[in-house]
Amino acid sequence: MHMKKSPKTMQINPKYKKVTEEIVDFFRERISMLDGQKINPQQIMIDPGVGFGKNPEDNLKIINELYKFKIFGLPVFVGLSRKSFIGKITGKAADERLCGTIASGVVACFRGANILRVHDVGENKEALEVYKAIVNN
Repeated sequence: MHMKKSPKTMQINPKYKKVTEEIVDFFRERISMLDGQKINPQQIMIDPGVGFGKNPEDNLKIINELYKFKIFGLPVFVGLSRKSFIGKITGKAADERLCGTIASGVVACFRGANILRVHDVGENKEALEVYKAIVNN
């Protein structure tokens, strides 16, 4: 998982020139290190760290550009459930962000995510079933 700085300092004025490209570079370096240690690629997934050392605009850009992480040929994992960027958009408290979570999850899958981490599994699963039925029709 990508995270800028440490958990205590990650949200203090995070800055990127090109957020997605910087995270791709981070993964390129990490995957190379793991390859050098003979780690089985089937044990690796990529998590761009939505919400971890990123501002709301960075998070939106990452979700919109998830397809860029597919260059590694690894599953892309994203945790979107109840994230603060959803609250910034909707003005909703964390426990009222189900619709925003579902919307961001569907877009994330459309843009390249393979695995979602969510709190409300049933509701998200239903939305993704409808999404898949539409795109596979």
